[in-house]
Amino acid sequence: MTLVERHGGGWAEVPEGTEEITFQRSPLCVTVETPSGYELTVFSIHHKAGRNAWHRELEALQIMQYIREMTHENPARNVAVIGDFNAQPWDRSTRVYFRDGMTDAIGHRALNLKWDDNSPLRKTHTSNRMIDFILLNSAALGELVIDSGFVLGSSHPDYDWRNDPIPAGYASDHCAIAVDMVPAEGMGHTVTAVPWPSTFTSSALKNSPKAEALKISTSTPSAGTTSDSVPIDGAKYIANKRSHKLHYATCGNAKKTSDKNKVGYDTFEEAMNAGCTPAGCCKPTAD
Repeated sequence: MTLVERHGGGWAEVPEGTEEITFQRSPLCVTVETPSGYELTVFSIHHKAGRNAWHRELEALQIMQYIREMTHENPARNVAVIGDFNAQPWDRSTRVYFRDGMTDAIGHRALNLKWDDNSPLRKTHTSNRMIDFILLNSAALGELVIDSGFVLGSSHPDYDWRNDPIPAGYASDHCAIAVDMVPAEGMGHTVTAVPWPSTFTSSALKNSPKAEALKISTSTPSAGTTSDSVPIDGAKYIANKRSHKLHYATCGNAKKTSDKNKVGYDTFEEAMNAGCTPAGCCKPTAD
């Protein structure tokens, strides 16, 4: 990946002295053919974890280069990229795929508007983040059954996923995700997706950290509450109590927010767990 080119701005800086860059984990690529002759090329990926955003960006660029080469030879080739991206939709490494024609199959034309990027129904990791995706290129998108995608909620123990040992007896700290596809060109519209059971949806929303956080943050402050009771001084991130939009503390819009409407967070993860959404102006990330 050393020769991968990055165009435009906004990329994470590659550490000085870094010469030979390779995939942290090699992606797997396989083409599946059904008895009827339908083919789907699948890249199974697990992008670099941690704070090395530059490494994830280069991995994403390299995979998209492979896909461009494939579809240059055959524009009708159906391609999917699936797996653990270790990045959320607003991160640059994920946007590499979106800007190059790949579509989030779960979010595509979702009929339930509550399934937004910060909905508890979309979280895929025990850290309460959405970092797992099924991406389809334009050729494969016609086979997608609209609104069929879901996150399979699975049992997760209560533990510090960054620092504690992985608990025994659990398959993964990720939830499985799935979509339905009709293995015939452009025939996804011929099948109607079965909606998620409303009881499951209600339970997920009712018990989610986001729902609890929003209930607290939108309540009327008690008498005597002052800005001093909100840890905004020295915080890396600032959220608006009313809009729940998250900014870098250095962002101009964060500075314009009155102190009584500010909430400070030391980490991006804490802010996401509290139900915040990244602001479009400064686009905060877990950098």
